[in-house]
Amino acid sequence: MHTNRTLLELIVYIIKGQSLKVNIMKKFLILFVAFILVCSCSTESDDNIIEETPQTSQTYYRLVKTERFNPDGVFETSLNYEYDSDNNYRLSRTIGSKGTDIVNYVYNSDGKLTSVYHNDYLFEIQYNDELIANITIDISGFIIYLEYFYNSSDQVVSVMSYQDGEPECEISYIYDNQGNVSSSLNSCSQETTKYFYDNMKNPDRLIFTEAWLIANTNPFNNLVYRIVGGNPGNPFNLTITYEYNTEKYPTISRNYFDDELINYKQYFYETFED
Repeated sequence: MHTNRTLLELIVYIIKGQSLKVNIMKKFLILFVAFILVCSCSTESDDNIIEETPQTSQTYYRLVKTERFNPDGVFETSLNYEYDSDNNYRLSRTIGSKGTDIVNYVYNSDGKLTSVYHNDYLFEIQYNDELIANITIDISGFIIYLEYFYNSSDQVVSVMSYQDGEPECEISYIYDNQGNVSSSLNSCSQETTKYFYDNMKNPDRLIFTEAWLIANTNPFNNLVYRIVGGNPGNPFNLTITYEYNTEKYPTISRNYFDDELINYKQYFYETFED
């Protein structure tokens, strides 16, 4: 599945070389990867409507759980998604398989996601009208500031990261005709990464708000191939294969590095009416 390139790439490059304790860094990155794999969904999108009744009520699809296994089929971890009881579209928290890794999502009265928090980190989100303008990330006192820049189509064209008020890294984006990111350039690594997709529905878009989807360049379709540095032989190139349900959402995804299966994930959905 597609991951949050913007936040993860910038944070990895900023943290590298810093004097954080190694165990804090490792713990945060593990938690953060779990967090970014959650993102994202629009409450305004019609992609998840699967039926409309004559009484004008509608039946919606939503992701409720994922489970990850190693290549031998041994269970590794799971993630449960809980939604606001007053708003069935809106994610309220995610809970890891041990029940202790809980990430909470807070919204304002306008329905905008304003903060995401866990014991080890806090995201504070600021807006310019309907788009995310910046995110301040506090990782146990280590502060990263992200500033977002958009084109006239409300697509993120670049994200700049800052530490102690000084610019650190920038990632810029190019989009294909489907509105998915086709390539990104990281100013810290000077690497260009290319992305290729299927034509099915991305379950990431069943979870978060439209502004979060846009800011984090979550694609409409599912990532099937990622080429790092323009090198087809790069060992960090990622291939993903899928099995789908009748609603065109993945039920299983398999991740490969250099044709070697790394892990696979199962997706579980439910319907609700509104």
